[in-house]
Amino acid sequence: MLYESAQQQKVQLALQVDQQTKMQEMALDEQTNRDLMDLKHRAFEQRAVLEQQAAALVLEYQQRKMHEEFVVSQSEMQRQYMESAQKIETEAQKYMPQVPIIHPNAAVATNPYAPQMRLPPAAPVAAAPCHTVMAPAMAQVGVRQMPIAAMPGTAAVPVRLVR
Repeated sequence: MLYESAQQQKVQLALQVDQQTKMQEMALDEQTNRDLMDLKHRAFEQRAVLEQQAAALVLEYQQRKMHEEFVVSQSEMQRQYMESAQKIETEAQKYMPQVPIIHPNAAVATNPYAPQMRLPPAAPVAAAPCHTVMAPAMAQVGVRQMPIAAMPGTAAVPVRLVR
């Protein structure tokens, strides 16, 4: 009987140890699952923050790239404009020596029999950019007008150049 009682206590003790072990195992599984869920939640939040930062950086990059392309385009257009202006000025300089520049009040020295007419002094005009204007009838015959920029105290005089 003592042996049976010892065996019974041994079995009950083994069941208690098993039960406590399973309870601890379940508690550890629950804690592990909570920790895993918490870790996944934090990873999801961190990923969302990183994706938002990446989107902001991509947008900033695209804006800077667009601005850089705009600046390059503006520089190229400015370069082309300057080249065109230089070509136009070079072309105009070819014709400038052919056009006599005569002050309105100066006498014409080439024709001594020409009437000597004095014009009143021109009104002062502020220096301003001149624009080339070509009349349709003049364009048909190949004549173009090119105004000369006014110097302080003088008026702009259009000069007709024939192609």
